[in-house]
Amino acid sequence: MKKITFVLCLSLIVWLVSCQNKTTEKAYGIIDIQINPSITIVVDANYKVVSFMPANDDAEILLSDMDIIGLDDEEAVEQIIEEAYKSGFLDVMSEENIIELFATHEKDENYHQDLFANIKTFIENDNLPFALLDPLERLDMDEETYLNQLYTQLSNDMTVTDPSINDLQGVIQSVYDTYKDLPKVEEIQIKKDLVESEAIVISEFEEMERDPITYMMLDAHAAFNYETIVQQMEERSSDKLDYVEAKRNEQMESYLAGNYTFELSTQELTYFVNYHTIDLNSDGTYLQRLSYTSKVANQTTSQDSTGTWQILDGVLVLTNTGGFNEYFSISSNRLYKEEVSGSKIFFVKVS
Repeated sequence: MKKITFVLCLSLIVWLVSCQNKTTEKAYGIIDIQINPSITIVVDANYKVVSFMPANDDAEILLSDMDIIGLDDEEAVEQIIEEAYKSGFLDVMSEENIIELFATHEKDENYHQDLFANIKTFIENDNLPFALLDPLERLDMDEETYLNQLYTQLSNDMTVTDPSINDLQGVIQSVYDTYKDLPKVEEIQIKKDLVESEAIVISEFEEMERDPITYMMLDAHAAFNYETIVQQMEERSSDKLDYVEAKRNEQMESYLAGNYTFELSTQELTYFVNYHTIDLNSDGTYLQRLSYTSKVANQTTSQDSTGTWQILDGVLVLTNTGGFNEYFSISSNRLYKEEVSGSKIFFVKVS
């Protein structure tokens, strides 16, 4: 599936040979979105998308069934964010998510600030746990330097200094012209599998009663822990893609083996969870450790259990040494079980 390098090399050759004779709509603006799927967009004088470039494999998957050409800039960015969390690239059950957004437009000196503010409002109105960062502030960088680095990153050409928006358009348009005609059957199927695996998480997130997010604190945390969070996001994405591959190849036992920890409950619990972990060993045995404190009696209970685990009809079954079965549904890198109350208890894979 590693098409981006091929596409970039081929399209740059095509661009160098033919861009003098090719008529494209003049670019007036550039939008750069960094989620982990990295996407750069070209907009015209009316802020409509005229071309785009998926800068990595995750972006190819994300954009595989999307058509953002002709959309207003704001609508295009919002759709990309929505698709990113539906596919699991942004994790709605975690507050460790970063989106970086840069924008510039020749006819609008306030373009970056205005688009950034509008996307920030979109995220906050939906109470999404995503920190939106300004890369110019984070890197203490001016617009010209950012554009220069972006051009070098997209083109692998270090000889051009102070590239114009049209220089960037040349690179992005040439990649887009090649990319749009490539078959995307594999990427579309992978995205479909990702969306399917995330469906229960998205559904529960949308139904949960959530406290309003304090975005000032969320953004400050993301900026301070930027490198760590970005690494976590990359690892999560890789893990979710491993899940899709394992499911396709009927290797779920190998994928599921690992360590899981309590993440959250979709309803308020009658106890405080001190810890609750599940270790699924590759030899088919497990160790479950839990400790909780009653909110009413203020009593703490701790318990360890061991036994064997297997997957039956897509469900994880833990059978302890006393023969008691416990059932967990599987959702990508998460396990969850439904309580008698209807609450779902989620465990997330940590290693």
